[in-house]
Amino acid sequence: MARVRKLVLDWTEAGIIDPDNLDSAMHIAGAGPTRQQWLTFSRTALLFCGIIATCAGIIFFFAYNWEQLGKFSKFLLMESVFVLTALGFFFVRTDNGKVRTALMSGLFVLTGAFLALIGQTYQTGADTWELFATWALLCAPFVLLGRSSTLWILGLAVSQMAMVLYCRSFRTSWWVFSFAEVSLYLSLSFNLLIGLLLEALYLEGALSRRLPENLRRLCGLQNRHAARVSMLAAGVSIACLVIVTILDWEAGGLIAAILFPVWVVGNLYSYRFLRRDLLLVSASTLSVVIVIVTFFARILFSQNFDGGGFILLAGITVGVSTPAVMWLKRLSRPDGHPGDASRGEGQTDVQH
Repeated sequence: MARVRKLVLDWTEAGIIDPDNLDSAMHIAGAGPTRQQWLTFSRTALLFCGIIATCAGIIFFFAYNWEQLGKFSKFLLMESVFVLTALGFFFVRTDNGKVRTALMSGLFVLTGAFLALIGQTYQTGADTWELFATWALLCAPFVLLGRSSTLWILGLAVSQMAMVLYCRSFRTSWWVFSFAEVSLYLSLSFNLLIGLLLEALYLEGALSRRLPENLRRLCGLQNRHAARVSMLAAGVSIACLVIVTILDWEAGGLIAAILFPVWVVGNLYSYRFLRRDLLLVSASTLSVVIVIVTFFARILFSQNFDGGGFILLAGITVGVSTPAVMWLKRLSRPDGHPGDASRGEGQTDVQH
């Protein structure tokens, strides 16, 4: 559907289709969502909104009535909700994987709430990072066996928070790297490894065919949403490292300056030729533009440029971003590489 819609829009832009007839062309080509697809989307959205609202309501209930509830009442209520959700997951008979994913996401959130309840009730003195690390470890089976990008993204968020809070608690520094650089290098390494794992678990990818059949059946994913999020997070980490290096050069900055072009070239090659993905190609291109503009901004404003510096910087931004946008626009056309690649994924990405 996405490919057909893009083709109709390109023909309209080229003048082949009259803009006044665009709606009719979309309808004839079947480029818009059908009534059944809208109904399925609405059901899924309402289901997840309901799970989120229920979990939030449970958490706020305990927060508001904290002084009125005794220890036994708190644990009894929380465990009852947890057990009922687990029973719903195991005994609800449905072929709709989204229902089971929503219930498992609720279990994921309630696990964190239960750990927070234990820590707040008994005042264990544990650091905040330990709560998130324990949360991530306890929910690892949910993530691995749930076969859902939603659960993987939740697990990535919790694990990322645990790493950030750990570095913040101990102000971790190592060798020539500052606390911020250690956090960003950890984030880069973690997200890159998880991203590669998720790419391997994608059932329609070439890498997954090399995995054991039992592993594919237990942990295989139907779409690449989580892999994309993980790779985007890794890209943000390496881009931030380079920006920190440009603004405040230190001895450890040389490693980031070497890693960044390696990352960009590897990312562009992988997601243009091996597994074509316009989103990740665009993200890599955007990071290059931001780094170049930051570099020139550092040079200009170190020379005490005032108003003229802003005008010159605006010109540099336009000069760098224009060819990047033109290149990406060419790639997004039906005959471009990444555009061809997303053809098969448009159908599978709506799952989970």
